Amino acid sequence: MKMKSLFKLFWRSALVLALIPGALWSCEEIDNPEDLLDQVSFKLDPPEVTIPAEGGTATFSLNAPVAWKAVAKDNWVSADPANGDAGKVTVTLKADANTTGTSRSTDVTVSATGFNASATVKVTQPAKEENPPAPTPEIKLDKANATVPAAGATVTVKVTSNVEWTAAADCDWLSLRPANGAAGDTDVTVVAAANTEEKQKTGKITFTAGEKTAVLEVTIEAYVPEAPKAMAVISIIYPSTWTGIKLYLEGADGEKPCGEKYGMDPTQVSEETHDMFGATWKVAAFVVMGNFTQPKEYTMIVSDASSIVAPEYNVTLEDKGEYGFFVTPDAVIDVNDIDPGTDPGNDKPKAYINVNYPAEWTGIRLYLESADGEKPCGAMPGAEPLHVSDTWTENGTSMKTASFVVSGEFSEGKVYKMLVFDMGAGVSAPEKEITLRPDAKFNIFVTHDSTEIAQTGNKATIMIAYPSNWSTAKLYLEAADGEKPCGNMPGMDPTYASDEAVEYAGGTWKVAFFEFYGEFYTDDGGKEYTMTVSDGSGNVAPAYELTLLPNSVFQFLVTSEKVDIFNEDPEDPEDPEEPDPDMPGDIDAEGGVVLFEGEYSESENSDIVNGLYMTARANKGDIIRIKYTLNNWEQYKYTAEMAAYLEGTGFTMNIGDPFGLMVFNVGRGVAHTGQVACTAPMLKQWGGEDYTCLVAGSGTIALKMNSQDVEALRWWYNSFWICGANVTITKVVLFHKDQ
Repeated sequence: MKMKSLFKLFWRSALVLALIPGALWSCEEIDNPEDLLDQVSFKLDPPEVTIPAEGGTATFSLNAPVAWKAVAKDNWVSADPANGDAGKVTVTLKADANTTGTSRSTDVTVSATGFNASATVKVTQPAKEENPPAPTPEIKLDKANATVPAAGATVTVKVTSNVEWTAAADCDWLSLRPANGAAGDTDVTVVAAANTEEKQKTGKITFTAGEKTAVLEVTIEAYVPEAPKAMAVISIIYPSTWTGIKLYLEGADGEKPCGEKYGMDPTQVSEETHDMFGATWKVAAFVVMGNFTQPKEYTMIVSDASSIVAPEYNVTLEDKGEYGFFVTPDAVIDVNDIDPGTDPGNDKPKAYINVNYPAEWTGIRLYLESADGEKPCGAMPGAEPLHVSDTWTENGTSMKTASFVVSGEFSEGKVYKMLVFDMGAGVSAPEKEITLRPDAKFNIFVTHDSTEIAQTGNKATIMIAYPSNWSTAKLYLEAADGEKPCGNMPGMDPTYASDEAVEYAGGTWKVAFFEFYGEFYTDDGGKEYTMTVSDGSGNVAPAYELTLLPNSVFQFLVTSEKVDIFNEDPEDPEDPEEPDPDMPGDIDAEGGVVLFEGEYSESENSDIVNGLYMTARANKGDIIRIKYTLNNWEQYKYTAEMAAYLEGTGFTMNIGDPFGLMVFNVGRGVAHTGQVACTAPMLKQWGGEDYTCLVAGSGTIALKMNSQDVEALRWWYNSFWICGANVTITKVVLFHKDQ
């Protein structure tokens, strides 16, 4: 026997002896030692496994007496681990998805290293189904019926389905969005348009998923028509010493459109007083509705809030009529019977002074006197305020604000000595000189020890539409003489900034308003400034040369590359049907509440208090869309004659030509401002004044309601007021926020 064979036989014999208990001390003779090698065995558990068709894993366990390895017959399955030493082990078999179209199987063999022992695990994988059976459709709603008021409303229904679904209404007054959806939960908004029929109606919306359906029934209440009523405006000019004012009307048939004696509170009261005919007056406006679609006579009584009653007066009211009366305890005089020229002081310039003073003061008076002895605020201790605010806090100090309107001989600018008195303490704040000019506005802070004029001169308003990726907008102005009404660089923070962004002209924008005071009054009528707009970090718009006038209003679209002014129409006036980029929906779209449809026109000579009145309820975010035509707008070029006309109505228009004028009011003088197609939401803080909306040609204006508009609207008996110069309005629609 060769040496190599002897060594191999010895090694195998030693291993067999090590594996067989008692081998070393057994006296039994072994005829063929190599036969013992076949007694090495593996036990695999389980002997068969199945891997899913889409791919995955399966495991088996083995107890290996010696080193081992696992080999798959086919390469679509693999083992992990694929080999190992003696001991207990779990092996994971892995296979990819079976895309062969038929089931398949193979063996994985586990064998002992250097021995004849082995065992197999059978691996089976079914074929992958390319088109598994669709689930049985199911669909359900979280409600089966709903009822809405006659004015229309929206209903939200939750649709739950395990497949795609569609929905459709069986009537034209119901619409929904979305009208289809995927599997899962979907909130659907159902819009019920206003019911114009005097009967209740029910519509159905059927939701379909495969062969399954679910139905929502929507019932809308019957329309109850109101008795036809006319509307009139009665302005009462009454002594400023009255504690308030009330209006009472009664027809011969007992109708009382202003309620019981002593009747109705005013719809609006002027904040300023007027010096005429040797007395001081206030003005109250009453909007009354009654059965006077045809002219009808009423007995009118006006009183204050206590015991003063003016004499009875017979007045004939007509639909959309406007009436004005001077009343005293002794007389009622129609304003048409008075010649305004008899009042020598009615054309004097006015200035506006707000005095901020400590809240512990128990009364405040303002005194002004010029070097020539003129006293626009009367004799010492001076004039009472027209209005005193509620208490507010600044730097931990409780303050109040008193508002004064003064009329005097300061058409060219005049210096006055000013004193502010604390009537409770009997002392005044330190004397201060102040220069009054027409329409100048002042903001003054006083204590017993100091008088500080924080803001002087004339007010200007600048609206900036800036890129929505800017962090904010800051405004900086500087004149050639170094005056900086907006402070030092990087400038003034906005007085008001909108939170939402709008899309316009291929960009996304936010809007900021800046209201400030400055000495921009010159003999030439204006003062030039260099304007810079930035976001306070790294974005800066190019410098822009701007001329400010008293009560200027400007609108700009700015980027880091350019500044566009929108006080001049940026679009072709011959193409008036410009789409409205920031207010969704068309004026003729379904779902809106039509407030007016017809034709309402105002001539170029109409008084500004004329207007189209509409009644509606609104919420913040609602949109009023107005379809209009500006008649003969070519004649409304900004000439000296046009400027004189606007000044006569109390408006100033600092724009190029051609343009016309339209004013939108929502009670208490609160209004919106905008221009063609409303390039941005035109939101204004409470101002107590009318703002202009400049339009050209024909088209649609969209206005968005803010919370102050809604408060004013409800205070003003849910009535809108639209008026203008040489304007025809053909349709007004109110779209609620969720439509």
